[in-house]
Amino acid sequence: MDTISATTARPAEQHTAQAHRAEQASATDRIDKQAAENKVRDAKLERDEQARTAIDSRPSQAHLKFQASLHADRSAAELKTSSS
Repeated sequence: MDTISATTARPAEQHTAQAHRAEQASATDRIDKQAAENKVRDAKLERDEQARTAIDSRPSQAHLKFQASLHADRSAAELKTSSS
């Protein structure tokens, strides 16, 4: 009987050790996955912030139209001056 218990006890210990290693690997995978998700989230937030900054730094359409009208007025005035 002792030999049977010794042989059956060993696989149970191995199973426990394997389960423990699998649990540790699973925990490591969860940590790695969470770190990757955090990195992706931070990259998206940074990209969004850069996009907002780029949009805020562009001149508005009204300002661009105003500048174009000023340029057109100057060009028309220069043409009148040069043709006179």
